[in-house]
Amino acid sequence: MELSNRNYGLNCFRSIDEEHFIYAQTHKLKSIEIHLDKSHITLESFTPQRINEITQLAEKYNVKLGIHNPYNLNASDIIPAFRKTDTKYMLAGIKLAKDLNATHITAHLGNFYWFPVERWMRRKALNRFVKCMDGVVEQCEVNDVTFALENVIPIPQGSEYYFLGDNLEDFFYLFERLNSKYFMFCLDTGHANVAE
Repeated sequence: MELSNRNYGLNCFRSIDEEHFIYAQTHKLKSIEIHLDKSHITLESFTPQRINEITQLAEKYNVKLGIHNPYNLNASDIIPAFRKTDTKYMLAGIKLAKDLNATHITAHLGNFYWFPVERWMRRKALNRFVKCMDGVVEQCEVNDVTFALENVIPIPQGSEYYFLGDNLEDFFYLFERLNSKYFMFCLDTGHANVAE
C-alpha cells in the first residue's frame, strides 16, 4: 500500500473535545478513536446533547469516529454474571457507535485463568467468547457497525492468567465461528512488535 493511501488517526483517552478535532484536521488525520473507560470517557457521559456536539464536530472537521472498548471487558470470563455485564456493555457501545456515526468498535478478546491446562482452558474461554458474540453480531448487523477484534501482547509464562488474542490461532478459531462481515481483525502493530 502506498503511504498516500494510508489513513492515520488520533486516540482520545481521557477526554474528547474540539481541540482534538482541530489537532486531527491540522495534522491531516482522518479519524479519532474514542477510548471508553469506567472513569473518564464513560458510556453514561454520552448524553444526547454530547452525542450531537461530537457528531457536529466530526462533520465540521471531516473526521471519522471510532470507539475502543475498555481494556478490562471480558466476554470470555468464566463467571457468567461478569460475562453478562461485559456483553451488555458491548451492546450499549454498539448503540453509542451508531448514534455517533462511528465506523467501528475495537475490542480486546479478554483473558482467562490457564490452570490446570492452558490449551484446554484457552479453548473453553474462546468458546465462551463466541457464545457471547451471538447478540453482538446481531446488533452490529442491525446498526451497521463493524466490531474489530484487536491483537494483544502475550503475558509472560507462569502468570496467573493469559490474554486471548495474543496469537493468530485464536483469531483463526474465532473467525471460523463468527461468520459476519461485521467482524474484522484489527492489527495493533505496536502489540505485534512487542510480541516478537
